Amino acid sequence: MVTIDARAAVGSNRYADPIVIQGRWVMQKKPNDKVLNGAEETAYEYIGATRDNLLVVASYNGGGSGTFHTLHILDAALAPAFDADGKAYERLNLTLLRGVPLGDRWEGTVTISGNTVRITSPDSGPAKGIAPTTIEARRP
Repeated sequence: MVTIDARAAVGSNRYADPIVIQGRWVMQKKPNDKVLNGAEETAYEYIGATRDNLLVVASYNGGGSGTFHTLHILDAALAPAFDADGKAYERLNLTLLRGVPLGDRWEGTVTISGNTVRITSPDSGPAKGIAPTTIEARRP
């Protein structure tokens, strides 16, 4: 499992490339005109929460000719910790419970009903013809 402290990133300049919001997507683009593949981009879209308060998020990253999408099921929990100066604070731990690869340039839909997540692929493009998938969002 992978866990990050979401609060530690707020206000930091560790990831200093510009961040823009386009529709429901939060995107960060790393300009790179010195390589053949050009700019790199990563983004996420918050889809919603399940009945058991797990977060459902789609993301993609790419550069060149590929843009690869993944569906993430996350758990969010507050936990006591110390900051870099040794002061106590509450971390916001986001833990990846499950990742589901959706494919290159995927443009389907994701819906949530209770704890059930349904993934439907588009009628055209690289993901055309992939059967709908239903998964249960749950904690291990």
